[in-house]
Amino acid sequence: MVSNRIKSISSLVNDGEDIIDIGCDHALLDIYLTLEYGCRCRCCDVSEYIINRAISNIKKYNLLDSIDVFVGNGYDDLNLDFNSVMVLSGMGTSTILKILKNNKTRDIICQTNTDLFTLRKGICDMGYYIVSEDLVFDNNRYYVSIRFSVGNSNYSYCEFLLGPHLIKGDSLLFREYVKYLYNKNIDGYNKSIKFNNCDSNLDMMIKCLKQYI
Repeated sequence: MVSNRIKSISSLVNDGEDIIDIGCDHALLDIYLTLEYGCRCRCCDVSEYIINRAISNIKKYNLLDSIDVFVGNGYDDLNLDFNSVMVLSGMGTSTILKILKNNKTRDIICQTNTDLFTLRKGICDMGYYIVSEDLVFDNNRYYVSIRFSVGNSNYSYCEFLLGPHLIKGDSLLFREYVKYLYNKNIDGYNKSIKFNNCDSNLDMMIKCLKQYI
């Protein structure tokens, strides 16, 4: 069964695109994209053990001739084809941004549940804009998938925090997600107010979240 997280990433992919999946884990995404979207996938992970598990999964679907698998450290220059679509998922924002210091492609798809403000702003500061976004709730966590492409951008604080396309879509799931973020941060905010030690970033976050609850 394909997870909602994999379906979320896949929803941002176009048919037949060249994919480079860094940190591919068991290559389930690459198998799905190859079978359902006709993509040409290359995938890598830093662990040889994980890569062997990925190869085993790929064999089950007779796709060894269709999916290129290799051991690779995303922090190193992987000499990627700039016109391919890089996928970075299953890792935190700091790791994603560190990988992008040495590896960039025209389009990047990221999925994480940590510090999305820093992720959006950090990648846009590298010369990208946000093409599309998707939000899912899977295994009791919210995950946001974002597709970036090379180009100029000019986003507000709230758009970096919550996502310009998610704000525009204004779905019920998005409202629940905003409420979750609000409840997660409001106690710390109230305590900082009580002790006259309010962080300006936290203040901006709470004001933004209140707009969309």
